[in-house]
This record gives sequence, structure tokens and C-alpha cells, in this order.
Amino acid sequence: MDSKHNFDELQGGSNFLPRTLSIMKFTAARIEEIKSMREALKLSSSTKLAFQTLPKHMRRRIMSHNPKRVPREMRTRHVNQMSKSGLSATPKKITRKHRRRPRNLQDEYMRRQRKISWLETHIWHAKRFHMVNRWGYRLPEQPCDKVFRACYRAIAHHCLLQDISYISCVSITGPLEILLENFKNICDSSSGVTFAAKAFIRGTREGQTTLFFNNSNPKRAIGTVNFMWNPITDSDSEEKRTIWIWIHAAFYNDALNTLIECFSLNTLCTNNQSKIYKNENSKIFLEELKFDLSRFRLTGPLSTAILQKILKLAHLSISTDIEWDENFLENPDFEESVAKTSNSSNSEITRHLKNTLIENSKWFKQLLDNFKSKKILNEQETYWKTLEGATSPDQVSPHVILSLIATDPRYSYPKKREKALPIGESNSNIKYEIPENVNKSWLWNKDIRNQVFNSKLPTKIINDLRSDLLVPGSDLHHCGAPIPVLLVQQPGCTNEYHGFGSGWDLIVPSGWGQPFWVALIMRGARSGGLREFNSLLFECERQQFLPPDTKAGAEEEKRLSDLQRRKYFARPPNKRPNYRKLSITNPFGFQWKDIVQNWSSNEINDFYVIRSKKMLEVLQNSLKHKRFNDCIDINLNCLVPVRIKMLDKGAPKIFAVICLPHSNDNCKKMTLMEPLKEDLNEQKRKDLRSSHKMDLKKRSKERKKLKKKRNSDSEKLESYRNEIEKLWLPDSTKNVRFSSSREVIGFVTKAQFSFTRAKNCANGYIALGAFQSLVCSSAKVLVRNVNSLQYRFGIVNVIV
Repeated sequence: MDSKHNFDELQGGSNFLPRTLSIMKFTAARIEEIKSMREALKLSSSTKLAFQTLPKHMRRRIMSHNPKRVPREMRTRHVNQMSKSGLSATPKKITRKHRRRPRNLQDEYMRRQRKISWLETHIWHAKRFHMVNRWGYRLPEQPCDKVFRACYRAIAHHCLLQDISYISCVSITGPLEILLENFKNICDSSSGVTFAAKAFIRGTREGQTTLFFNNSNPKRAIGTVNFMWNPITDSDSEEKRTIWIWIHAAFYNDALNTLIECFSLNTLCTNNQSKIYKNENSKIFLEELKFDLSRFRLTGPLSTAILQKILKLAHLSISTDIEWDENFLENPDFEESVAKTSNSSNSEITRHLKNTLIENSKWFKQLLDNFKSKKILNEQETYWKTLEGATSPDQVSPHVILSLIATDPRYSYPKKREKALPIGESNSNIKYEIPENVNKSWLWNKDIRNQVFNSKLPTKIINDLRSDLLVPGSDLHHCGAPIPVLLVQQPGCTNEYHGFGSGWDLIVPSGWGQPFWVALIMRGARSGGLREFNSLLFECERQQFLPPDTKAGAEEEKRLSDLQRRKYFARPPNKRPNYRKLSITNPFGFQWKDIVQNWSSNEINDFYVIRSKKMLEVLQNSLKHKRFNDCIDINLNCLVPVRIKMLDKGAPKIFAVICLPHSNDNCKKMTLMEPLKEDLNEQKRKDLRSSHKMDLKKRSKERKKLKKKRNSDSEKLESYRNEIEKLWLPDSTKNVRFSSSREVIGFVTKAQFSFTRAKNCANGYIALGAFQSLVCSSAKVLVRNVNSLQYRFGIVNVIV
């Protein structure tokens, strides 16, 4: 068999490779090959179009009109084929929605906030939450995922995040003695701590008190407010002091007017959305900081760990070199990013932005040059590091205020969302005492707040800088602008579930709410809305935030009443519960004044909720020891806040009645029923409805004529609607106490399944006059929903 000859001369062949290569000849040959290859690609032998070569399961009819439906790798070829065939590769007509889009989105957002204000995190929430109009704000009510159990798990084991910036801040400055003297007219010391409490007046903790109308305490309450004093300096305490009062949006106007009346203030000037008031004689200044600060609430054991991740201390990240920000602003990447953002290469824009940022960061340079300020920053850093191993916020002293200066959180966003965990080992020996300077903050200075607001870089520039990183997802080496923030500890529950619901409140200057919010979400916090705010109060067994004796509470009750009323009459008649037969006097409201009057031997004009801690403790001890205290005046026109735990079955709902059991009622007997009553209006409703149907049938034949008489028809329909509603609803003027077979003593205002108790519970109020009878019944009550005849047993405890 002949052997095959080799080609290479080194292997015995006759051909050899040249030792040198002519670049020009080699390149020319390759160019000719590339040209021929391109010509071959243009002259395809295939008779199919680009989208016709796809598998059948990937083909879409719209591909012949919309090239974006074609896979990206063959999209260019598809567009060329469509253009050659005479068909347009792009849609001819732009949609109406696209034509009507605003040219300037920011201006459009400002226009939409003329009547209803938005939070800084509104855009983020609007994509993920059910939004409602409440108290002049557009607020998130609940997440769209419809899951509350996940929010409870976040509170119990992780971290729940809420934007409570609708709780607005008011700043009052003046001599301390005059401030405290006037505060006595709008506070009640028996209801708890006041503005003059020694534990809070040094500014180390945040306090909470109930605000009353001027010289009306304790009967005309406005609502509960939080307050914090500006930390005192080395000089005398007689000098001017500043206090921040945080007021809920539901009663903000009433509280503000009361403060203006209390200090006899007059309007001094108006700056944008905030106003300044002044009393020339007492030298008292009041300024609204409604849109100057954002406040976030973190609840759960991982709150501290998440804050440790996002709050990078500025004096550690930024060199003390006075040129720290100029070096960053001279970076070519920064200039390129500004040019992209402004869609122009104009150096004037870049220079103006640089000068603005440098000018607004001088306050921090001066702070670093001051030895005393640097010492304060080091003390705050030391205390903040001791919290690295904290497994729960309740390990920290309650209501403590901690001041920090953090860097821009946008520079350290993680690549994807992650779960933050405690940095160090579990530390149970955290200092309970508060160091001296941890509460001193530069956030109190208005000029610094304005400079911090102006020093914020556009997010577009930071994103462009991040896109130029060699390693995607790594942190930017720049630290950004210094931002003063405040942390306020929230203690949570004080019952046997000690520490549940504890967390931190994060207060940041305006303009920085969205960056901090996104940073908290990216570190593992779960967001919540108004539903979670109320549910947290319920789980911690606290009173509702808007009591029924306040104006805001009455407005909230009216809103809920109107909502339930609309739902009721939206149902067909055969699906509506007959409240006349169910012995319910008012199914859509709370008759507080009537129930207090029925249980009192005196004539009353109004009622109020008991807020005295001493009085509430006396009432709770009476229930606990089953012995009525004779010092209790049962003829007072008061309501007592109570917590009801169902003994066995039963799921109470809002508006449910709380009744006293009979002596022969056995809690083990599960069939306690209210006798069904007769409805005297049933036949009247049937007759009225049948006549209305006949009238409608008659009018349908004369429809053309009735078009000219539309007003008269609407009046007839309105009168029919009012009359039929009166026949459906029971008489609310009758005696509420004896409206059913068991005496009514109160109503349920909030009820749901309690995850901490693992059973159904309810919050409500009962008349003080019925308290002696309640003690005799061993604190047992009967609860009945408005659409049911069945009673359920429960145990009552007073909410102190």
C-alpha cells in the first residue's frame, strides 16, 4: 500500500511556507474575500423573509408591522426587507397617549399636586400600592400583593418600612420659661408626660403627649403629637430653645391654629409652602416645616442592621483634605455625565453645577476643621458602632435620639436586593445610658438643610458614573454629599410581648427621601402603608390613633360610616341584612353620646375618652381583682378604651355591639341568640317599591318627552331613594342601652385576627357608667356583629 506524501517540506513534502508575510498583499486578498462574502449575503438564495425563518411557535402576525416583535439578531435584516417591499417598518401614526404625554414630566407632577400633596416617595408607591386620598395627601393604603401576613412576618422577624412623612413638623423657638408656661394651657399632666418633662427637655429623647384646645383640657382633645427639644448648649437653659412638634395630618390645621392662639402669634412671612409666625412681645417664632423633612419608620429586629448598611458616616468616608469634593468634580467622568444629562456639551452648565455643589458643601468642611465638632462626630461614631451587634432595637434606651452625618446612599446601592444582617456578633451588653453628644445634630440648622438640598446630584449622573465601572455592580469610590440625619428609637410593645414592634424612625432633609427609601428597600426592608400602620397599633394593643372624642376621629368615623352605607345600598334588597329584625339601632355608626347618656343618671352635653394613666390603672385593677373601686365616679360622661379577647369562636367586626351577659348566660353554651324582631316597615317597602316600578314602566313609554323634564325626574328619584332608605334603616333615636335583649355598653372600633395572640381580638370603647356592672360580670362581655343574631363571649381589659 502506497504511503501518502506530506505537504510540508519539514515532513518530507515539496511545498514550503514563506518565512516573511507581505501585509499589503495579505490585506488586499482578505478585502476581496470580505467583499465577495457581503455580495453573497445580499443575494440570498432563500425565498423566505426573515421572520418566516422562525419556528412556528415564535411567529406573530404583528411581525410584519412591528419590527420589535422580531428577535433582536435578525431585526436589522427584517427592517431592510420591509423597506424594500414598500411596507413601512415603523408605525405610521403615533398613539394618542404618546402624543398627549407632557413635555416636562416634573411640571406635570407639580400641576397634579395643587389640591392633593404627594410624598417624596409617591412615584415609587403608585406603582406598587393602592393609593387613597386622605387628609390632603395621596397616601399608600396597602400593597397590591394583598398579603398582610407577610407584613406581620416582617414586623416580627425582619423589617417593615413605612413612609410617615404626612406627620408634619412645626418648629417653635423662644425663651424656655415662656414656652413651658404657655404649653400648660394645651396639655394635661394627668394624661401622661408633657412638654416640660425632665426626661425630654434636654433633647436626648423624643416625647409623646396629647394636645388639647386652648384652656379646655382634659375634655376637648385634638390628638397625640410627638416632640423633641433641640439639645441644650453649654450656656444657661434660660436662653432661647427650639422644639419640634410632629403633628399628624388628620388634625394638623387644628393643632397649628391652637399653637398660634396659645402664643398669640401673627403671620410674619410666607416662604414657598411654609409660613413663619411671630409674637413681637414674647419673641416667640413658629415655623412650619411641613415640606422640609421626610420621616420613615422601620419596625422589626433587623431595623438596626439595615440602617447600619445604608448609613455610611461621612467624616470616615470623606478625607479631611479640604479639596475632597473638588477632586471628584474635576473627574472627566463627571463632566461627561453632566453633558449627557443636559443633552449639551456646554461647559457653562458643568461649571455652574460644580460651583453650586462646592458652595453647598462648605458647611461640612468648616465642621471638620472645628475641634469640638470633630469630637462630637467621633462620639456619635463610637455609639453607632456599639449597635452593630444589636439583634433588636428594643435593646437601645427607649425614645433615644441619635444624630449622624451620612453619605449619599445612591453611591452604595447593591447590585440586587439583599437581606441585611447584623454586622458583628450578637451583643446584649449595649449601653443603656445615653452618651452626652449623640443627639446633637446639624439638621436643626435651616441654612444647612437648604445647602444639603442644593448639593444633591441628579440620579442620572450617578447612574452614568456607575455604568462606566470596570466591574459592574461594585460601589462607586465617591461618597457624595454629606447629609445630616436623625434616628429616633421606637420601643414597641410593653406587655408580655416585650420588644415586638420596636424599631427606628429615620428623619432626613427634604429632597433626599427617595434615595434613602430605595436604599432601605434594596437592603431588605418590606414596605407598608396605612393598613400596616393601624394593624401595628392593634397588635401592640394600643388605642387607635384618632379617638372618637376628637374632631379628626369624628371625621374618620363619618368616612367609614358613609363607606359602609354605600356598600349596603349597593346590594340588591334580598341581599341586605334587615337591621330592624336584628335589633341594631345604628348599623353604620357609633352612638357614643347616646350610650354614655343611657348609662349616666345626669344630663350630659358631650363626652370624652379617659386618658388619665392613674384612672385607667384603677379601672384595670378593678377588673383584675373583680372588686369595684368606690373612688370611681360612674356618672362621668366618659368612655373607657378596652381590649376584648374572644374566649372561643367569633370574629367581631367594626360597629359590633358590646353587651353585658345575663346571670344565667353560660360561656360554654355556644348558641346565645338574639330574638328576631318584627319589621313593621316591610310591607311599606314592598308597596313603595312596586309603585316605583310601575312608575318607571310608565315613564319608559314617554322617554322622549321626559328628556326635557330631567330635573323633575331626578328630584322624584332622590325623594324615592331617601324614603326607601328611611324604611330600611332602624330608628337611631331609641334607647341604645335597651335596644336588644342584653344591655349594650359600647361598640367595637377595630377588630381582626391578632397574630401575636393567635385569636380574634377587638378594640373598642365602653361607657364608664356600665363599668360597675362589668366588674360584677367578671369582666366577661358578649359581642354581636350588626349582621348577626349570635352572641360571642369575650374577656375585657382596659388599654392603659
